[in-house]
This record gives sequence, structure tokens and C-alpha cells, in this order.
Amino acid sequence: MKNKFFLHVALLPLFLMISSCGNIDDINLKNVSNVKIHRIENGNIFFSAGLQVVNPSSVSFRLKEFDLRVVANGDYLGRLTGTEEIKVLPHSDSLYIVPMNLKLANIFTGGATIYRLSRMDKVKIEMQGYARVKTFLFLKRININESRVVDVPKVNGF
Repeated sequence: MKNKFFLHVALLPLFLMISSCGNIDDINLKNVSNVKIHRIENGNIFFSAGLQVVNPSSVSFRLKEFDLRVVANGDYLGRLTGTEEIKVLPHSDSLYIVPMNLKLANIFTGGATIYRLSRMDKVKIEMQGYARVKTFLFLKRININESRVVDVPKVNGF
């Protein structure tokens, strides 16, 4: 009898941790602000942006990395990556400053496209790729396939 009780007590936290990973998909990205370009070198644009993230779940998690293919108004820009860990708190609607790297597919056409897009008010952004998040001891890969029209944020200089 005692063995069954201890088995249940030992398996309960494991079950809760596994089931808590399912709630990470419920997060929502509201808007992007405070874009600041840090440097441009070798076809890479290193910048940071403030992302307004809504996490309605009761699970906190860490965004470990992301890798996204970015298309803006039908023009392929390149790969957007981030490897700095960001902690997202449960039941929160918070602004997180996220460092990113955009590796342009072609430095000349990519630069011209970014300049043209910076003059617009709204842009249709399509992103495909993945993000890796960690909660407790579990690492989960979330596939991303998003398309939405966004307001073009104002960019702070170097």
C-alpha cells in the first residue's frame, strides 16, 4: 500500500510538468516597438526590439531560440534568429526586449527592400520556422507559420 502511495506521489509532479508544456502555444504577440539597430555587418543586421507578449497560461517558460524565414510584402528578406534566453512570466502582458539577427538573403536587394518598407505605414509579414521554449525540465519546439499585417515601427538609429 505504501509503495503505491509513493509511486503516485512521485509520478504526480512528472505528470504536471508534462501536461504544462501544452499550454505554451496559447501565447500571443501583440505588437513590436522600440526597434534599435545595433550594427550591420556582412549581410547581417543586429538589432533589438520590444515585443509585447501576452501569456494567459499559468506556466512560465524561457524562450531559448528561434529561427524564422521572413517574407515582407512578398519579398523574401532572409532568416531572423535569436539565441538569447528570454523568461516569460505566467499570467502576464509584458514588454520584453529581444535581441535578434536578420541575415539577409541578398545584401543589395534586402537592403533596398528594408529601406522601401521603412517608408510604409503597414507591411504584410509572413514568418515560417520554429521557436524552442523550455519549461521546467522540458524543451519544446513550436512550429511557427504566421502571416499578418503590422504597423511599421519607428527605428532608432545606431
